[in-house]
Amino acid sequence: MMQPSKEIIGQRVRNRIIEYFELISGTEATSSPLGLNEIINTWDDWTDAELLKNEAVHPFTSIEVTALLRFDSKLRDFCSVTPQDIADDHAEMLRPEWAVLVLEAQQALGVFRQRGYLSEDLEQL
Repeated sequence: MMQPSKEIIGQRVRNRIIEYFELISGTEATSSPLGLNEIINTWDDWTDAELLKNEAVHPFTSIEVTALLRFDSKLRDFCSVTPQDIADDHAEMLRPEWAVLVLEAQQALGVFRQRGYLSEDLEQL
């Protein structure tokens, strides 16, 4: 079995980021079996702000990079006002920083939907 190319892996990661924005943007986050700790921590599994600065190593347009960095900033703002281990997801989601984060996810999702999902099997870049 052949290993997927870096481009295919990048496209798959981009697709997972779209799914992440869909999760944060909708009501799924409030009922997710993952819990808010896992949802928040998953972001760093899919992104790296330093890598985003090097256009040669990712599948994002410059507009998408801007959306990612804006969302990342709002996520860090939310994390700065929540406990390290969130015990009450609902209470934390009532914070104004959560509402700002949801709005930023919706805006980022709009940016990413312009190109939509990329193939997970064929290079499209």
